[in-house]
Amino acid sequence: VMIGAMDAPFKNVKELLAYDKAHPGTLNFGVPNGAPPHMLAEMFNARTAAHIQIVPYRGASTLITDILAGRIQTGFETTSVMFGHLHDGKIRGLAVLREQRLPQLPDVPTMIESGVEGVAGSSWIGIVAPAGTPNEIVTRIHNEIASGVRTPEFAARLKMLGAEGRQTTPAEFGTFIAAEYDRIGAIMKQANVKSQ
Repeated sequence: VMIGAMDAPFKNVKELLAYDKAHPGTLNFGVPNGAPPHMLAEMFNARTAAHIQIVPYRGASTLITDILAGRIQTGFETTSVMFGHLHDGKIRGLAVLREQRLPQLPDVPTMIESGVEGVAGSSWIGIVAPAGTPNEIVTRIHNEIASGVRTPEFAARLKMLGAEGRQTTPAEFGTFIAAEYDRIGAIMKQANVKSQ
């Protein structure tokens, strides 16, 4: 979700872009350094020709502290980290980065609804094994995880976090990881982000 400080001079993405155009270089993106939100900020600036300064943080907790205090005006963070602050009205939700609105945040529009195409992203978690692990072991681990993901308790917990479980085969997951590597690599190259 794209977030904004409650005292920021904008209440939505369109107002943010208008403010940035009128005051280039005065807004700051707070992002965990090198994490998906950092790539999303780079992507947002590239797609919108915005001039929002990217301020790297070691992690989400200090970023949230500075958003709450109004020292940083905007940023990107996972819904699971932000739900409490969004529901309490301490941080403003500007846009979700998916095709449809989140049922848990029905008043927060999508980035597409906000007039910005091509800025989408999500955090994902998967389980991998060392190269060369025998197929029968990979299959057994996959089947055990898949049965847990299908339980109503797991689905309910994911929903509380604004997340969803997706079941793929090990081969499909490998293809997905390769595509993510290429996608994020292209963003890093365009933005001249270097790994250390």
